[in-house]
Amino acid sequence: MPLELSRYPKDWKRFSHRLKQQAGWQCQWCDRPCRQPQESWLQFKLRVWYAYPLYQATKLYCEIDQNAYYFLLSLAHLDQDPGNSQPDNLRCLCLLCHLNYDRQFFHFNRQTKQERRGQLNFFKPELLFAQSLAGKGKDPSRIQLAIPKKETPSRGAAVMRNCQSSRK
Repeated sequence: MPLELSRYPKDWKRFSHRLKQQAGWQCQWCDRPCRQPQESWLQFKLRVWYAYPLYQATKLYCEIDQNAYYFLLSLAHLDQDPGNSQPDNLRCLCLLCHLNYDRQFFHFNRQTKQERRGQLNFFKPELLFAQSLAGKGKDPSRIQLAIPKKETPSRGAAVMRNCQSSRK
């Protein structure tokens, strides 16, 4: 999913690079080595070859040729909120682990992204109202929405009910 940098902190690139360095350019879940930004693929392969035991390096070396993009490191927000950059909310994950983690949130994230871009949502009109106020400096989680009124049955429906109950 492409980054909407407007939803991230201003120094996001520098901040994420620092966290990836602290993780040693490895996925924090599967320990897969990942390529550094200025590192060529050949340099990356050599780093893997010399850093791991022969059996593991051989497997990784072949896998790099087949699926090079799996060896890219990204920073995942565990609560799916790019504005929350607390260390306990962030994990450095390889692309494969990041996609597997985000799979459970895919439909929700796609829907909210469409709503941010102006797509109407006919199933949750209260969210549209809250988001429209959110753009005017209001926090959508603190907006009190009107409680829908219960529909009162028409006079004809009450008469029909009375007729049916009198027949019994």
